[in-house]
Amino acid sequence: MDMKHVGISALIGLLLFPSCSWYERTAGKMRKKEGGTTYTKQVPGEKGPVKLEVQKLEGTNLATIQSPQRAASMRVVDQGRGELSRGQLDAALQTFQEAVTLDGSNGVAYYYLARAHYQLGHHEQAMGLLERAEALLGKNAGWELTIEALREMIRNEADGTNPGAT
Repeated sequence: MDMKHVGISALIGLLLFPSCSWYERTAGKMRKKEGGTTYTKQVPGEKGPVKLEVQKLEGTNLATIQSPQRAASMRVVDQGRGELSRGQLDAALQTFQEAVTLDGSNGVAYYYLARAHYQLGHHEQAMGLLERAEALLGKNAGWELTIEALREMIRNEADGTNPGAT
């Protein structure tokens, strides 16, 4: 296989398996990274089918496809989570707003924006943002529980009740 086909194979591999490192068998040699699960897929090539083998690295999700906007948004969300944990609520609010601006379909960013609003006492805004987060995150059980827990905290605070009190 010549270098042109290796380049095309690499591009096709990245498109088909964006969260994986790719490798393929050329001239009896295997190029790969250690520590993961291997997947094989036949794809069309200029001179017939090309066999691509990709390696799913530990801790990655093969089904996760992240656009550059989503990746940038998630980096900003991580920064905002740090600010939130340090009690820098105004900074966190601005950071999460930036994350939403970078990727308006990032439900995680909407959740943390809602959480910052909640901690600042902006309950109405927080509830609206939770609705948006829930719509974007779909039926992910972990996020459903997390969103519902924050929603319940907002309701209890708005009602003046404290479920932890006896």
